[in-house]
Amino acid sequence: MKTEWGAPLCGAILAAYSVHAMPAPDGTTTASTDSALPAVQTQGGVPYLSGGVGADESAAIRAATARYALAVTLSAVEDGHAVFLASAPVTVTDASGIAVLDVTTDGPYLLADLPPGRYRIRARCRDQERDAEATLVPGKTAQVSLIWK
Repeated sequence: MKTEWGAPLCGAILAAYSVHAMPAPDGTTTASTDSALPAVQTQGGVPYLSGGVGADESAAIRAATARYALAVTLSAVEDGHAVFLASAPVTVTDASGIAVLDVTTDGPYLLADLPPGRYRIRARCRDQERDAEATLVPGKTAQVSLIWK
């Protein structure tokens, strides 16, 4: 299936303007209520959520980010433009190499509530892997951006 932006990446391409909330004149974002959040799921005891398709859901996820230990954003540069990715397989492994979360994203954002520690985040798109490391500490959100070019 092709989109107006070209061949699909990881199953979907989302235009940058469709996933970011537009700021109000006072600088706040609109529609950032929990009612717009995708459902929290659990895998192996790890609560997580994924999404960000549309302005309301994107704003809600961004507003909820501080409640999670890990926030992952998936994006690409396509024909010189930034696009956000969905349907990408993402695996999070702990310091001993054990997979603690293995999901396919429902949008460009993945939030996970993991215990403190060191983790490797690996995602696959365009037949290429991107990975990053994050150290999670209590009371802070580690932000990881994986970008395909």
